[in-house]
Amino acid sequence: MSKLQKVILLWVLGTVAFMYFVRVIGHSELSILVILVSIGSAVYILYQKGRTIIGSQNGDMVYSNDFICTECGSSGKASLKMGGSAWVEILLWIISIALVTVTFGISLLIGVAYTVSRRSNSMKVCKVCKSKVIGVNSPEGKELLKKYRAIEV
Repeated sequence: MSKLQKVILLWVLGTVAFMYFVRVIGHSELSILVILVSIGSAVYILYQKGRTIIGSQNGDMVYSNDFICTECGSSGKASLKMGGSAWVEILLWIISIALVTVTFGISLLIGVAYTVSRRSNSMKVCKVCKSKVIGVNSPEGKELLKKYRAIEV
């Protein structure tokens, strides 16, 4: 059994035990709180999946699912740069929703099409200089880590 499976099993057992405790003492309003905490912890567990440390320098950790910039060498999470305009997308959704009764819902395809187009034209960029980034687990990423960070990977 993997570490993630053990964590999820403990999380499920803890949630079930706490829900039983809430029912026994009769405070049903706490069950909503339990559900929200359970969802939050599940999201955290799934977010942490795959984050293994592959190197460090002066306490600065480099994780396996991080990115490194090809220009400035900064590493970590990348920003998402989307094509198109957010204002155009919002305007198209407002128009699509306003026309939904007249067009029998077909106008919603306009909003969906533009949103899908924007998301498909998105790319990950460096948070510092907005240049291209690559994964630190790739051969080029490992070379850049050695070059910029002077760490063994």
